[in-house]
Amino acid sequence: MTKLSTLQLCQILSYVEYFDLKHFLQINHKCQHICNHLIQVQCLERNLTSVNIPIHSLYLTPSILNGDSANDEFTTFDYKQLTQLSNNSTLKALCFSYNATTEYHLLSNIIRQLPAHSLTKIDLGTYDIGEENIIKYATLIGTTQTSLKSLTFWKDPGKNERFSGPREVEMFSNLVECENLRCFVWSPSFVSMQKLSALNIFYHLDTFNDSVNDLKKLPNLCSLILRSTTISQFSSIHRVSELSQLTYLNITGTQIVKDPGVFSLDKCTNLKHISFYYIDSISEEIFNILKYSSKFYIQLQLYSVPLENQQFAPFNLTGIQFDPKRIFILHMTMIQRKIKSRFAKALFNRFQQWPPNLYFKGYLTFDVTDIHKCIGISDSLVRLEFHFIQQLLNLKSVNSFSYLTSLSIRHCRIKTEEPIPLNGLISLKRLYISDCDNVQLLSISDITGLTSFTLKDQTCFTPLLPHLIELTNLKQIVLSNIRIVTDNDIEFLILLDNIRHYTFDENSVFQEKEKYFATPTRTVSFVTRQD
Repeated sequence: MTKLSTLQLCQILSYVEYFDLKHFLQINHKCQHICNHLIQVQCLERNLTSVNIPIHSLYLTPSILNGDSANDEFTTFDYKQLTQLSNNSTLKALCFSYNATTEYHLLSNIIRQLPAHSLTKIDLGTYDIGEENIIKYATLIGTTQTSLKSLTFWKDPGKNERFSGPREVEMFSNLVECENLRCFVWSPSFVSMQKLSALNIFYHLDTFNDSVNDLKKLPNLCSLILRSTTISQFSSIHRVSELSQLTYLNITGTQIVKDPGVFSLDKCTNLKHISFYYIDSISEEIFNILKYSSKFYIQLQLYSVPLENQQFAPFNLTGIQFDPKRIFILHMTMIQRKIKSRFAKALFNRFQQWPPNLYFKGYLTFDVTDIHKCIGISDSLVRLEFHFIQQLLNLKSVNSFSYLTSLSIRHCRIKTEEPIPLNGLISLKRLYISDCDNVQLLSISDITGLTSFTLKDQTCFTPLLPHLIELTNLKQIVLSNIRIVTDNDIEFLILLDNIRHYTFDENSVFQEKEKYFATPTRTVSFVTRQD
């Protein structure tokens, strides 16, 4: 048997969508998961023998990402290889990558090879292929895998954003053992899931309030995540306060409701944690939540948007008494709002913290120096993103954030005429750059701990190659919509021995050189480019 390390096995062994696959390779007994990378044809060329060890969890990446119903060319998968699963009673979880849609025949052929009612977990999604076709998915799962304890079934709404009705998912009512459910619509038939303890559900307009009577019949329901299909519109969820059994409530995926009834949280006698958006354009609503800080922990996601007159609501919390130790600000998104010293001081003084995730979007001019001047921010910031900024000034100021692990710069004009040192980013692991100028002046090689680099929508990446060779910890590179790629560029990337995974556009020049990128210690994926 060919000897490979556990790490190498995790990287290269999975199902594959190639015509010339002749053997089904299974995972080493030291690994309980198969990574969601495609196995490479080169593995077969190197005569890797079949490893016949049972697997516990199967992770797949379908060939079509965010597909549309007009495209029926899903996969070249040889379904005969699935017969290897028929005797596998140890497989308990079947998961598809969250950035992919799942073609029905692929799902059906996999499930029908498994022993009936053997899975305990399924994660998958589909684009909107219409009511009757989605019923097929629900029927397949609801009739063949009734022992599921966890089901995630999401739907990409597509351009039409069609709202699904309860009829589409009624067959899930057979999953009486289910404890954790994420679904794009609620069905009254779900009350049969008496063991359900965690629910992540979408609702349309005011339909949530109509479902509360059903939710009351679920005695074990303690965690509820609500997401609105029309977040830009106000819709009431005031009856959520009637669910007294809840211990965790997350309404970040909704517009903050304006009816006072939703804040009658005293009725939720078991509630300990709540997570929600605070949009300061309607800042008076935060008063009704923060007064409960003595009773339960509050997680805030601050979101600042300009009013119709392009002004911002005043940030005024001086009259509120709350315990900062029971409030956690997860992230803050600022749209066009400058961080003035008065605002920054008021925020930090009241909450005694800065959010670890900061996003700045839609500015004509933004000076990064304004951020690091804020008291306390250098000790807490771990993720920073700049989006759609016409003049991004003093980017070198990010060096003051020594705990930063992720930096993203998208659709920005970086104003500089000199190289920008990045040697202060000693904790940075992920760098994402898309549609920016002066990228060649970024001293990326200064970021010695960088493990993942993404570059999208650029003219070329040739000037960055000398930096990449110096990054010995770099493991993953993603390149998308690079307009000029030379043979020397490709050859350079192939010779980067430390890289463990490449992601390129489907039908790109990189795919023509696929056999050179894929090795037993390195994988490569080709995905549909998203505009």
